[in-house]
Amino acid sequence: MPLAATGASFDVACCQHGLEFFPDRPGALAEMRRALRPGGRVGLAVWAGVEMCPPFAALRDAIGEVMGIEAAERYARGPWGLHAPRALADMVTAAGFAEVSVDEITRPVRFEAGAAQLDRSLAGSGLAAEIGALSIDMRAALASAVAEMLRSLTDRSGAIVSHLTSQIVLAV
Repeated sequence: MPLAATGASFDVACCQHGLEFFPDRPGALAEMRRALRPGGRVGLAVWAGVEMCPPFAALRDAIGEVMGIEAAERYARGPWGLHAPRALADMVTAAGFAEVSVDEITRPVRFEAGAAQLDRSLAGSGLAAEIGALSIDMRAALASAVAEMLRSLTDRSGAIVSHLTSQIVLAV
């Protein structure tokens, strides 16, 4: 369903950590542009590369250890697969936006429930079906690998303490 049936109806469009999941990213950006009034602004947040998000890089490494490198690479291409600031700026420009800026912002993160919380996040990943189909022993091996890979980010309370980096795109 279009954002605005008549178009040119909004002053601002924003998309926080969603663009990386759209199968037609240029189409999504074009729809945002269509919905904006002249001079309207768009704001996007897109995950930076998985290496810049250490808790999720640890998950990728655990997946690689248990499920193989191909599965780990597919995981990393998921939400973190749009990390090329110039290509992202070019995509936004091609959708008709001007004054495009892309900045990387890093912020602290704390996962209070520790490795188990991040392990549970795999149920929402692009590998969810494959992980759900693992044998009990393989699933236990994956949970163990996740805990091991996150050990260096785990504090005394068991929480994961690290940082995550996003690309923030602003355009008119």
